[in-house]
Amino acid sequence: MQFPIEESARAIQTILAPAVMISACGLLLLGMQNRYGRINDRMRALARERLDLLPKRGEPVADVRLAAIERQMPDLVLRVRIQRNAVYSLFAAVIVFVVDAFIIA
Repeated sequence: MQFPIEESARAIQTILAPAVMISACGLLLLGMQNRYGRINDRMRALARERLDLLPKRGEPVADVRLAAIERQMPDLVLRVRIQRNAVYSLFAAVIVFVVDAFIIA
């Protein structure tokens, strides 16, 4: 029994689509996890700097820097939450694509 070329091409496309999407999500996930790590590193560095500056409270330079750190931390916390949710969403997408690949096959 011979299959028409169009049906064969359509079947190959259907099978390959989840694999391509899994690879694309994996690449995006790698970049997002890198950004997530950098934001976390920045938060830790600011927290460490804040702890180092706390004993020097009262000095003008230390007070200015402490105020700057206090302004930056809420923004970084928001960014890390957004980035974490994006990473979780991509993990969910990869799982859906894997399940989809098994259903198609």
